[in-house]
Amino acid sequence: MSKRISYLVITLLLLSAGCTSKTPAPNAALQEQGQSPAQANTDAPEKFGLLESTRKQIAEESFKAFQDSYRSAQQKYPTQITDIIKNRQRYQEMSRKREEMSRSLWQNSIQELTTKYNLTRLQLEEIRDEGVDKGWMKYPELPTDYK
Repeated sequence: MSKRISYLVITLLLLSAGCTSKTPAPNAALQEQGQSPAQANTDAPEKFGLLESTRKQIAEESFKAFQDSYRSAQQKYPTQITDIIKNRQRYQEMSRKREEMSRSLWQNSIQELTTKYNLTRLQLEEIRDEGVDKGWMKYPELPTDYK
């Protein structure tokens, strides 16, 4: 739905700018130079004075830090199936500790990234959201079938 609205807005903007089949679109110069609009915008400074390639790197680092914090907490406080069945209280305690450790490691990573790239937490969050929207994150492949 949002893509349709975006296309509609872009079409209206092009029409309001006077672009018709006889007048070239704003990207015509790029196409004459052998560049696509996507290539031209790849390193355009759009947000927070950072190039898109840098924002992509930040988003990837943020995602990796999240995964690493979860993995570290999972290794220290693993989920035991026998605890779920036999000792619910122990399972809940381990889950709480795992969540606290993961959150703490994640917050430390966020602080390191904001310091490293001179960003606020809100800016980092916007970059992460942009990464999700643009598919910069490399999520693990899900199994194709469950048996």
